[in-house]
Amino acid sequence: MNTIFDRRMSLQELERSDWGEPENDSSLVSQCHHLRRVPIEDFNIEDLRIMIGQRIGLSFLVPLALERLDENPVAEGDFFPGDLLNAVMDVPAEFWRVHADLHVHLSRIVSKAKGMI
Repeated sequence: MNTIFDRRMSLQELERSDWGEPENDSSLVSQCHHLRRVPIEDFNIEDLRIMIGQRIGLSFLVPLALERLDENPVAEGDFFPGDLLNAVMDVPAEFWRVHADLHVHLSRIVSKAKGMI
């Protein structure tokens, strides 16, 4: 997996796909549309948790999340300690089959997190 990409770019730019404006007034939908336009280097833990939880931009955001989880396996968004790790662990198995190197990385983080609990 190539995890080298321009982090100053947004998901919209990296994926070359403009979703346009949200078609409903759901705050989650609006937030996801907004975050697709934010440079991924500006994503905080909660932004990563939201987008990964919605399975948006996984090929770009999971590597970034794993970097953050390396620093703190129980990194916390708006819900609870470890909510980012929880979101990453909920990524579909198909993703991990394609990105086995990232799955190995995740396994190391999970082991580290278990040692912290």
